[in-house]
Amino acid sequence: MEFVDSNCVQWERVSGHRDGDIRFKRLFLGAEGTPGNYEFSLVATRGAYSTPRHRHNFEQIRFCLEGAINFGPDQDVKAGQIGYFPEGTPYGPQRIADQVAMVVQFGGASGQGFMSYRQLDDGFADLKRHGAFADGVFKRADGAGRRNQDGYEAIWERVNGVPLVYPAPRYEAPVLMDPAAFVWRRDASNAAVARKFLGAFSERGLRLEMLRLSEGSTIVESGDAEMLGYVVAGTLQADGKDWPQGTAFRVGQRMQCRLETATAAELLLMHFPPLPPPADADA
Repeated sequence: MEFVDSNCVQWERVSGHRDGDIRFKRLFLGAEGTPGNYEFSLVATRGAYSTPRHRHNFEQIRFCLEGAINFGPDQDVKAGQIGYFPEGTPYGPQRIADQVAMVVQFGGASGQGFMSYRQLDDGFADLKRHGAFADGVFKRADGAGRRNQDGYEAIWERVNGVPLVYPAPRYEAPVLMDPAAFVWRRDASNAAVARKFLGAFSERGLRLEMLRLSEGSTIVESGDAEMLGYVVAGTLQADGKDWPQGTAFRVGQRMQCRLETATAAELLLMHFPPLPPPADADA
């Protein structure tokens, strides 16, 4: 089990393929080049940040911590709410002012994986020699391809060397969840623990839940899925250290973790089972 206190991580800039000031605190990275690759970060925008209407061949969980995450006209993930953005589902245009969010971007059920930010930065620097990025769009100047193309899509194709084929959308729109509207249910095996089951999505098997630990309680979690977690409130204890609000943690597949707290704590847990092979792969 690994912990990172995001309060001790510095903000850094990423690729400039979108307009506006966006910065990341990189917390956990998956395995680059694999279908299950992911990035677990805090993301902040300052001032005006915008994107055109677009879609991705990967998935996202966005938990708004401050401000609001706009994802279309009159559509916002507000502070305390969670948005699930499925692969292939269009959203936007986005117009975001100041906000801070916990974000996990990860490979979806299509198996196309998630292009790392190292690859994104390299592709951005490469494409800048052939045109310019403006309003979230790559405007090609060398006549070697499409003149105007979504900035992320253009970089992905440059990095991978093939056209990007989007997965068919499984959901018509991003799924917006308000954890405050869910009811806490007592854990069947531990009276000091309560859960809010927020949902399970697609054949990818993503599962989201909130966990509440009473003061001085302990719970042992295990399962077949890799688990990422975030301390929403309170303090966890592990390895002789206190891990406060804003701490991220991860537990590997088929590993057991022990969560302890001296004070009441509330956590967001995200479970990522291994990607199952398509049925025709067994033939």
